[in-house]
Amino acid sequence: KTELQKELKINLVILEAVINNLKADYLNIYNNLLFLNTHIITYSSQEEQEITHIINILNKEKFQSINDLKNSFDITQEKLETLLETLTYQSVVSELSDKVFVKTDFWLEIIIKIKAFLTQEDKITTSQAKDFIGTTRKYIIPVLETLDKMQITKREGDFRILKK
Repeated sequence: KTELQKELKINLVILEAVINNLKADYLNIYNNLLFLNTHIITYSSQEEQEITHIINILNKEKFQSINDLKNSFDITQEKLETLLETLTYQSVVSELSDKVFVKTDFWLEIIIKIKAFLTQEDKITTSQAKDFIGTTRKYIIPVLETLDKMQITKREGDFRILKK
Protein backbone atom coordinates (compact mmCIF):
# COMPACT_ATOMS: atom_id res chain seq x y z
CA LYS A 1 0.00 0.00 0.00
CA THR A 2 2.81 2.38 0.88
CA GLU A 3 4.52 1.81 -2.47
CA LEU A 4 1.21 2.30 -4.27
CA GLN A 5 0.58 5.54 -2.41
CA LYS A 6 4.02 6.87 -3.35
CA GLU A 7 3.70 5.76 -6.97
CA LEU A 8 0.24 7.28 -7.42
CA LYS A 9 1.06 10.35 -5.31
CA ILE A 10 -2.29 10.04 -3.59
CA ASN A 11 -3.45 10.82 -0.06
CA LEU A 12 -3.39 7.69 2.14
CA VAL A 13 -6.97 8.25 3.33
CA ILE A 14 -8.21 8.40 -0.25
CA LEU A 15 -6.18 5.32 -1.19
CA GLU A 16 -7.64 3.39 1.77
CA ALA A 17 -11.15 4.39 0.68
CA VAL A 18 -10.51 3.23 -2.90
CA ILE A 19 -9.03 -0.06 -1.68
CA ASN A 20 -11.96 -0.66 0.68
CA ASN A 21 -14.42 -0.09 -2.17
CA LEU A 22 -12.56 -2.49 -4.46
CA LYS A 23 -11.71 -5.08 -1.82
CA ALA A 24 -14.99 -6.99 -1.78
CA ASP A 25 -15.22 -7.62 -5.51
CA TYR A 26 -11.77 -7.17 -7.00
CA LEU A 27 -8.89 -7.23 -4.51
CA ASN A 28 -7.27 -9.52 -1.99
CA ILE A 29 -4.99 -8.21 0.73
CA TYR A 30 -2.36 -10.33 2.43
CA ASN A 31 0.39 -8.93 4.68
CA ASN A 32 -0.18 -5.45 3.29
CA LEU A 33 0.13 -6.72 -0.31
CA LEU A 34 -2.63 -5.99 -2.80
CA PHE A 35 -3.50 -8.22 -5.72
CA LEU A 36 -6.47 -8.97 -7.94
CA ASN A 37 -8.68 -11.75 -6.63
CA THR A 38 -8.39 -13.42 -10.05
CA HIS A 39 -4.59 -13.62 -9.69
CA ILE A 40 -3.21 -17.15 -9.79
CA ILE A 41 0.22 -17.83 -8.34
CA THR A 42 2.50 -19.70 -10.72
CA TYR A 43 6.01 -20.95 -10.08
CA SER A 44 9.04 -21.49 -12.26
CA SER A 45 10.48 -25.01 -12.37
CA GLN A 46 13.30 -23.82 -10.07
CA GLU A 47 10.77 -22.46 -7.57
CA GLU A 48 8.80 -25.70 -7.72
CA GLN A 49 11.99 -27.61 -6.86
CA GLU A 50 12.69 -25.23 -3.97
CA ILE A 51 9.12 -25.59 -2.69
CA THR A 52 9.36 -29.37 -2.92
CA HIS A 53 12.57 -29.21 -0.89
CA ILE A 54 10.91 -27.03 1.77
CA ILE A 55 7.90 -29.36 1.98
CA ASN A 56 10.13 -32.45 2.18
CA ILE A 57 12.11 -30.92 5.05
CA LEU A 58 8.91 -29.99 6.91
CA ASN A 59 7.48 -33.48 6.34
CA LYS A 60 10.61 -35.00 7.85
CA GLU A 61 11.53 -32.52 10.60
CA LYS A 62 8.01 -31.16 11.35
CA PHE A 63 9.33 -27.76 12.56
CA GLN A 64 11.98 -25.56 10.99
CA SER A 65 13.21 -22.07 11.73
CA ILE A 66 13.85 -19.87 8.75
CA ASN A 67 17.58 -20.16 9.50
CA ASP A 68 17.41 -23.97 9.54
CA LEU A 69 15.65 -23.92 6.18
CA LYS A 70 18.15 -21.42 4.76
CA ASN A 71 21.06 -23.62 5.82
CA SER A 72 19.53 -26.74 4.29
CA PHE A 73 20.01 -25.70 0.67
CA ASP A 74 21.38 -22.99 -1.59
CA ILE A 75 18.78 -20.25 -1.64
CA THR A 76 18.89 -16.55 -0.87
CA GLN A 77 17.21 -15.29 2.28
CA GLU A 78 14.93 -13.04 0.21
CA LYS A 79 13.85 -15.90 -2.08
CA LEU A 80 13.20 -18.20 0.88
CA GLU A 81 11.12 -15.56 2.64
CA THR A 82 9.10 -14.93 -0.54
CA LEU A 83 8.41 -18.65 -1.03
CA LEU A 84 7.45 -19.11 2.63
CA GLU A 85 5.14 -16.10 2.50
CA THR A 86 3.46 -17.50 -0.61
CA LEU A 87 3.14 -20.97 0.94
CA THR A 88 1.69 -19.39 4.08
CA TYR A 89 -0.82 -17.43 2.00
CA GLN A 90 -1.81 -20.68 0.26
CA SER A 91 -2.17 -22.39 3.68
CA VAL A 92 0.45 -24.99 2.83
CA VAL A 93 2.65 -23.92 5.74
CA SER A 94 1.97 -21.94 8.90
CA GLU A 95 4.33 -19.46 10.49
CA LEU A 96 4.63 -19.67 14.26
CA SER A 97 6.39 -17.26 16.61
CA ASP A 98 10.12 -16.65 16.08
CA LYS A 99 9.95 -17.38 12.32
CA VAL A 100 9.31 -21.09 12.87
CA PHE A 101 7.46 -22.89 10.10
CA VAL A 102 5.36 -26.04 10.09
CA LYS A 103 3.10 -27.67 7.53
CA THR A 104 -0.44 -26.43 8.11
CA ASP A 105 -1.97 -29.90 8.33
CA PHE A 106 0.47 -30.80 11.13
CA TRP A 107 -0.19 -27.47 12.85
CA LEU A 108 -3.92 -28.19 12.89
CA GLU A 109 -3.20 -31.62 14.40
CA ILE A 110 -1.17 -29.95 17.16
CA ILE A 111 -4.00 -27.54 17.95
CA ILE A 112 -6.49 -30.41 18.20
CA LYS A 113 -4.12 -32.49 20.37
CA ILE A 114 -3.34 -29.63 22.77
CA LYS A 115 -7.04 -28.74 23.10
CA ALA A 116 -7.91 -32.39 23.80
CA PHE A 117 -5.11 -32.68 26.36
CA LEU A 118 -6.17 -29.50 28.15
CA THR A 119 -9.82 -30.55 28.13
CA GLN A 120 -8.86 -33.61 30.16
CA GLU A 121 -5.87 -32.39 32.20
CA ASP A 122 -6.69 -28.67 32.73
CA LYS A 123 -3.05 -27.54 32.37
CA ILE A 124 0.19 -28.44 30.63
CA THR A 125 3.83 -27.51 31.25
CA THR A 126 6.32 -26.70 28.52
CA SER A 127 8.06 -30.00 29.22
CA GLN A 128 4.80 -31.97 28.98
CA ALA A 129 3.91 -30.21 25.74
CA LYS A 130 7.38 -30.92 24.33
CA ASP A 131 7.04 -34.63 25.11
CA PHE A 132 3.40 -34.77 24.04
CA ILE A 133 4.06 -33.20 20.63
CA GLY A 134 7.42 -34.95 20.26
CA THR A 135 9.68 -31.99 19.62
CA THR A 136 12.42 -29.98 21.28
CA ARG A 137 12.28 -26.93 23.54
CA LYS A 138 13.55 -24.84 20.60
CA TYR A 139 10.27 -25.50 18.79
CA ILE A 140 7.73 -26.02 21.58
CA ILE A 141 8.20 -22.45 22.86
CA PRO A 142 7.07 -20.90 19.51
CA VAL A 143 4.22 -23.46 19.39
CA LEU A 144 2.96 -22.43 22.84
CA GLU A 145 3.47 -18.71 22.20
CA THR A 146 1.49 -18.97 18.98
CA LEU A 147 -1.33 -20.84 20.74
CA ASP A 148 -1.38 -18.00 23.30
CA LYS A 149 -1.52 -15.37 20.54
CA MET A 150 -4.36 -17.28 18.89
CA GLN A 151 -6.11 -17.23 22.29
CA ILE A 152 -6.39 -21.01 22.35
CA THR A 153 -4.23 -21.22 25.46
CA LYS A 154 -3.28 -18.83 28.20
CA ARG A 155 -0.03 -18.83 30.13
CA GLU A 156 -0.35 -18.99 33.90
CA GLY A 157 3.08 -19.19 35.52
CA ASP A 158 4.78 -22.36 34.31
CA PHE A 159 1.55 -23.78 32.85
CA ARG A 160 -0.70 -23.28 29.85
CA ILE A 161 -4.43 -23.59 30.31
CA LEU A 162 -7.26 -23.65 27.80
CA LYS A 163 -8.47 -20.09 27.18
CA LYS A 164 -12.17 -19.81 27.91
